[in-house]
Amino acid sequence: MANVLGHWRRTHPNPPRGVFLPAGTPFVYDVISVNECLPTAAGLASSASGYSALAFALARLYEEPDTPADRQRLTTLARLFGGFVRWNAGIVPDGSDSIAEQIAPETHWPELRLLICVVSGQKKAVSSTNGMQSTVQTSKTVFPARLRNVPGRLARLEAAYLARDFGTVARLMMEDSDEMHAACADSVPPFCYLTATSEAIKGIVRDLNCSSPEPKVGYTFDAGPNAVLLTRECHLAEVEAALDAAFGRIPRGEEMLAALMAPTASAPNPNATRGRITGLILTQVGSGPQVVAEGGIPCA
Repeated sequence: MANVLGHWRRTHPNPPRGVFLPAGTPFVYDVISVNECLPTAAGLASSASGYSALAFALARLYEEPDTPADRQRLTTLARLFGGFVRWNAGIVPDGSDSIAEQIAPETHWPELRLLICVVSGQKKAVSSTNGMQSTVQTSKTVFPARLRNVPGRLARLEAAYLARDFGTVARLMMEDSDEMHAACADSVPPFCYLTATSEAIKGIVRDLNCSSPEPKVGYTFDAGPNAVLLTRECHLAEVEAALDAAFGRIPRGEEMLAALMAPTASAPNPNATRGRITGLILTQVGSGPQVVAEGGIPCA
């Protein structure tokens, strides 16, 4: 956060319009973080989302324009856009050309649904940064192959998304997730972000997909044990039912928030033999950051 604010002060040395301070008085930013449902440092991109919100809030504070080009210039973080977003790797060492680009708006595929399975809110033993550095430096088999595979896979994924080809999207997202975690296991020393519960979720997805000619659901895991499942509205109830059948009734909504805030207060369902999912967050493709009022309602 110090780096973000330091960069902003260098590029915006004066207070925002309407703020008047005596000469020589520093303008201090008061950053309040409110995160009621997503665990941090647990592989759910909470840091990227938080920094995107901070960059967006600073831009609005200074009344900068808000167009796709302005958002792209504002930060490299893909969370500033809604819909389907490509994060270009870039080639410049300082990362200045590693920018995000919206490929399709959130309205492109309204039937898509996301289920975030919160397996653990604990801070992971290997941070995302350390994990990435380790795979780059020590994975001699999987990571070099990944460098060759990713560009073509992403091109196919982008084309499938634009064509609303769910089967291809699901297969490619699972293939990419599995390959990333294989690179972690191929590192020296090897490390693993997934748990037995994570593997059980993957098994449920495989079972659901084997019962149909085309995939009904796909999974992806970032640097953590928590699963993000992608499905369509027509299969949402079936996916939820399969998860509840395997893990017991999974808390949602206010019930989930209470469970996350007091994770030891509720014991796992005695009929669930595959571990425990603390909460299930149901959502859909979003529209990017918004300015909200104190009650959380988007401002006009």
